[in-house]
Amino acid sequence: MTSSFVTNRIKLPLMLGYVGITLLSGCVQMQMPDPTLDNKNIQRKDKPVFFPPSPPPPTSCYRVKSGDTLFRVAVNHGHTYQQLAEWNGLQPSRWDGQKPVYDLHPGQLLRVTSVNVTCY
Repeated sequence: MTSSFVTNRIKLPLMLGYVGITLLSGCVQMQMPDPTLDNKNIQRKDKPVFFPPSPPPPTSCYRVKSGDTLFRVAVNHGHTYQQLAEWNGLQPSRWDGQKPVYDLHPGQLLRVTSVNVTCY
């Protein structure tokens, strides 16, 4: 009786596991149609898919925030700090060893493109 009890104790969880897997696999294989769609909204595979237009290019002006540095603004826009300094007519306020330091003020507008635009 003991061996039968142990065997049945092992068989029951295994059987429940098989039943659970069978039920889950049936759910995974079935594809239910979306009731919110009607036949007119379903795209056919042979028709080309149109994507929305790409977003507009980044703006050509940047408003300085507290803590910004010319170097970080330049890198974030894909340029060097020397280019931004030239495009905006900036001169270093002082030198820190070999590096120039540019004073930026929150709210200041910087041109961040080589295209000649006026930032206001």
